[in-house]
Amino acid sequence: DFPNILQKATVPVLDQSECQEIFQIRYDIGEDVICTGGSANPNTCTWDNGAPLGYPSQYNDRVRFVQFGITSINGCERNPSKITFLPNYVDWILANLRP
Repeated sequence: DFPNILQKATVPVLDQSECQEIFQIRYDIGEDVICTGGSANPNTCTWDNGAPLGYPSQYNDRVRFVQFGITSINGCERNPSKITFLPNYVDWILANLRP
């Protein structure tokens, strides 16, 4: 069963070295990756690929959602999720936007 309403959660961001140790040789955890969740923490799971990672930010007396990551590999219950760190791809994104 899938919820009818979009879900949200506050997830911890893991240290890069801790994340690399967990993933070991399966994935290289470089500067373009953020790891979130892990055991006993809220996390993304099946069907969440492409989900945003962001934070609320005050801008001109309004709170806006600032996205800085996209879920690429889901951790589900025990493993961290691997999130693509968007600021490293801003130039590519802007160059490939179409009206």
